[in-house]
Amino acid sequence: MAFLDRLNKPVASIGETERRRARLLSALLAAQLFLSLLVTLLIFFTDHRPIETYLGLGTTLVLVGAFFLSRTRYYTLAALLAVGTLSGTVFISEAVRLDPGPLYFLVLGVLMGSLFFSRRDTILTMAIIMIGIGLLFWVSFPALALRDAVGAMFAVLCVGVLGSVAITIRQQDQVEIHRQSISLRQSEERFHLISYATNDVVWDWDILSGHVWRNKGIQRLFGFDEDQVRPEFDWWRELIHPDEREKIAMNIQAAIANGETFWSKEYRVQRADGSFVYVFDRAYIIHDESGKPVRMIGAVMDITARKQAEEVLRQESLHDPLTGLFNRRYMEEMLEREIRRAQRSQQQISIIMLDVDHFKKINDTFGHAAGDTVLHNLGTFLLKYVRGGDIACRYGGDEFILILPGATLDVARQRAEKLRLEAEKLKIGPLEKSAAGFTVSLGVAVFPDQGKDLGAILKAVDTALYAAKDAGRNRVFVAGEEKGEPEAT
Repeated sequence: MAFLDRLNKPVASIGETERRRARLLSALLAAQLFLSLLVTLLIFFTDHRPIETYLGLGTTLVLVGAFFLSRTRYYTLAALLAVGTLSGTVFISEAVRLDPGPLYFLVLGVLMGSLFFSRRDTILTMAIIMIGIGLLFWVSFPALALRDAVGAMFAVLCVGVLGSVAITIRQQDQVEIHRQSISLRQSEERFHLISYATNDVVWDWDILSGHVWRNKGIQRLFGFDEDQVRPEFDWWRELIHPDEREKIAMNIQAAIANGETFWSKEYRVQRADGSFVYVFDRAYIIHDESGKPVRMIGAVMDITARKQAEEVLRQESLHDPLTGLFNRRYMEEMLEREIRRAQRSQQQISIIMLDVDHFKKINDTFGHAAGDTVLHNLGTFLLKYVRGGDIACRYGGDEFILILPGATLDVARQRAEKLRLEAEKLKIGPLEKSAAGFTVSLGVAVFPDQGKDLGAILKAVDTALYAAKDAGRNRVFVAGEEKGEPEAT
């Protein structure tokens, strides 16, 4: 079988469509060659008719040449040679034997011509054969009956007309196939140009086979060498950050299982150097006619810069630009969250509110720039003073709040007193030579003892702070108590 396949295989220079036709012609010629040789041998060993024996041998030799010619780009010439030889053999055999039977074999010649010739050549072949039948009738009359000649001519005519119609349809199909091939090639070229020009990683996942194609963006964007990129879905899956890997994989499978047509997610992916970047991955899910998902085609965009910019904006929206502490909006959100958590765990939350003593006087005496310096230095001091679980915020103006989750009243009182004493040691530019120095007043309140919600606890600590200021400043007051700690000397 391998030998026959090689024997019937056209040369590589022939196009794919022409190769199919050349293989078909080779197969037909091989069959005709076998039959011609078999008939010639039968005639030679049984009837001993020299003329027909020589005729058969000559036909066989011509068919051998046509067979080898059919494997080249001249396969159409091979078909023409075969049709002409077979038709001539039939005519000569008919003239010798005057038997109308072989005339109908001319139909095979027209049929073979319609497979490989153009419409014009097929009509020409049909006309030549019909003229030949007419001449044979004229020469052999009355030995060759009119009905036999007319019957053979009618059969040739019918096959010729049908062959011409088939050629017309085939040519139209070839034109359409050629047009679609050009359109497909242009689309593929356009797709590859776009995928090469874009900075995104364009990917095409054959869901049925599991094969994944990726463009060169995987190398440009993530730093992989070509031999490092593997055409499997699991290779990319392993690059996803461990905290998000299973979630993303399950999300993709859910989109496929639910018959969705579009999928997108943001997640982190590891680069070739081990660092992680944020990506935006989106894809279309393609289904076959039965609705079965067969492909996903998508693109991966590096959004690390955007994420970093968003984080900067988020931090700016949560922090006070002068002191670097959290702002009032964030403080209220965090305090609400801590209150809910404390309610579930039956724990306390202590709050310390402080402000700068005589801050208005500082602004009036040294200017607002000096006041900003005081607030900035105090914010820096609080950032160093607070512990890991504490939350330090600028409440507004010169007022600051410390949230101490889980701290009892005694702990909060001690922390506030230590904070007051440490604040006295601060050396702040414009105040270093001031006789009054730098001091703060503080109020302390505990949830839920002094307030059971956000508004109540803030009001309680604010009241304690202003009680400390009214009592002479530079001291600590606890909400609900009549007096605070004694003033430091």
